[in-house]
Amino acid sequence: MIQELVEFGKRVTKGKNRALKEENYSITLVIDKEGQYQKFIVGERQPVETEVITAKKGKARFLLDKSEEVLGVSVDVGKLEAFKKRLEPYKDVKSFKPIFKFYEKQNLNGLRKAVVEYLNLSDGNKGGNITFMIGSTMLLATEEVQGTINKYLQEQKQKKTKQGESMSLKVAFFNLAIVINENGEFQGFIVNDNQSVLTETISAKKKETYLLLGRDEDVLGITEVGVDKKHQWFLNKLQQYREGLPNIEPVFKFYEESNENGLKKAISESVFRFTKDSFSDNITFMVMGDTVLLKTDEVRTSIIRHYQDNEQKLSNGRICSVCGKSDSPVLDEPHGLVKMPKGQTAGCALVSFNENAFESYGLKGNLNSSICRDCARNYIEGLNFLLSDGREIIGNEKQKAHYEYNHRINISDTTVAVFWTRQDVEDINPLIVADSPEALWVKNLFESVWSGKKNLGSTVDTNMFYSCTLSSAAARIAVRDWTAISLDEYKKNLAEWFRDIEIENNNGELVYSPLRMLINATQRDKKLGDKSKADLNSKARMGALLWNAIIKGSSNKLPLEVLQSVLIRIWKGDYFSTERAALIKLIINRNTDKNMKSTLDESNTSVAYLCGRLFAVIESMQWKAMGNVNSGVKERYFAAAVLQPAYILGQLLTKNVTIYQRKIGGYLANELNEIAGKISENGCFPQRFSAIEQGEFALGYYFQKNHKKDTAESTN
Repeated sequence: MIQELVEFGKRVTKGKNRALKEENYSITLVIDKEGQYQKFIVGERQPVETEVITAKKGKARFLLDKSEEVLGVSVDVGKLEAFKKRLEPYKDVKSFKPIFKFYEKQNLNGLRKAVVEYLNLSDGNKGGNITFMIGSTMLLATEEVQGTINKYLQEQKQKKTKQGESMSLKVAFFNLAIVINENGEFQGFIVNDNQSVLTETISAKKKETYLLLGRDEDVLGITEVGVDKKHQWFLNKLQQYREGLPNIEPVFKFYEESNENGLKKAISESVFRFTKDSFSDNITFMVMGDTVLLKTDEVRTSIIRHYQDNEQKLSNGRICSVCGKSDSPVLDEPHGLVKMPKGQTAGCALVSFNENAFESYGLKGNLNSSICRDCARNYIEGLNFLLSDGREIIGNEKQKAHYEYNHRINISDTTVAVFWTRQDVEDINPLIVADSPEALWVKNLFESVWSGKKNLGSTVDTNMFYSCTLSSAAARIAVRDWTAISLDEYKKNLAEWFRDIEIENNNGELVYSPLRMLINATQRDKKLGDKSKADLNSKARMGALLWNAIIKGSSNKLPLEVLQSVLIRIWKGDYFSTERAALIKLIINRNTDKNMKSTLDESNTSVAYLCGRLFAVIESMQWKAMGNVNSGVKERYFAAAVLQPAYILGQLLTKNVTIYQRKIGGYLANELNEIAGKISENGCFPQRFSAIEQGEFALGYYFQKNHKKDTAESTN
């Protein structure tokens, strides 16, 4: 698993993701060639391609975003400024001239007029993404604009690749810059909005600080107990780089005790100007107000050289168990942390050793894993990408606003499944099983897999589908399952999954239940907040089993505990939903050769199935005779009939049915006699049912109840 994550991490760090992705918009802002507002066009959500951004925080989408960014309709003016700043690289492109004119302050018919018109829209037409149309031309749809976007993003990608060629550098952010002159004298502070800068890579924060970058306790030594040890670490790091790097000499002068206008003045100014909360972000140095030291070639080159020298000193000749090389050192140090749901705030470790019992062959800590620094960094970055990559989905009348992940399925509060392919593909969307599978999509999948309408042999040897199920456990990650299969095998398994969960609902339609609803079907019908820790653990376990069943196909038998969890919920009076029926059908088909149908099967002669149908007929007769009652046949006898069919069904036929027939005459008498006759042909009512037979009983009841849905008000 680690090896595949390392390979995926290399793809992530090299930025091989597509430059464009599809986003939806529902409002079009129309302007003319002079940038003057014309009108808003409000309609159904439409897709359009725009740039890929990995995170929304501090960023705006290119030419496509909400009213806060596009129009500044927010108390946070920074969102509009971020949107305008994102346009700057395109100021010389002819197609964009009207956009810049639209935002000019002197243009009274531009942004100002658009804001007024937007505020006059009805609430139902607000909230969607907005994009631009010039005259009758959708700007994002023009070849010139898409070509310009691609060119710009390719340049940025090449720039980042060039900057990140060495493992010595990483991207960090700062919000405050200390301005000094060449003599190290403090000039002032400059507040920035989360600016990025490249700094050195450090393996762990313990007793380490970044070069020229840190928080107030690091850079200024400001704490409640005087000079902090972190500040001393920061100064020690500076000393390591002093030789051969003259352009950071002003920083050393800044820290000299004799310099009254250096550190002392900066601390005094900071106490006067800022609150403690202002120092929650990183601080860096700028010389004379126009040069951030970390952005100079000299500092960057020095960092790379220092890293390479340090790597050479640390090299111990150990062979990495993943890449099989000794180029990068294998050390007893943390590999990095992964952000997991409900995990430790700082992150969770996938590989860690904290007790002697986990160590062997005289090796200490992470030396036992034999993973080099380079591979550790790649698998951590790859896993963090899989867990976070996605996009925000704007809410509407049919669904709430949410974040849609591209490589992750949430199984429970603490458990997720992540998946990826060895090579990028366009024609597969594993999330379909967790979102809203549509009948047409499933039909096309069936045809491509089973009817041979697509060549299925072309990718077996060249592409693979990988999946691992992970749970957070305090500071660590527990790996519940790992799967590596060919992409074609995954498609076949997915088709088998839909075949097995296909079921008729109470409207007579064949439906395919989303995975999240199937997982919930194994749990109590209560809100998540009311559930105990045991319930959440059960959900994680059941979810992992069902996800495993999806990707491993019909040869993977599901434990009968899944069936029992569903049946117990029905016995205890929880709603007998379509999802619960689908799960029962899935488990019976995966564990036996009975081949249960998706609709009522009148040719099925299984006694358990027939007994379930018979029970449904008796319940319908009661409803016809007595209407709604507080405690009906199902509530009183369903669980008992599954466990003691001969006794309970015998009692219902001889006592209850006789009473009902006096009131309703021959209503449902034919169905009752037909089903009872088939049971007699196969012997008699059994004393007990096995677990599988209990599932058959439940399915027989479900289908018969839906088949006669006009005779009862509900399927409760």
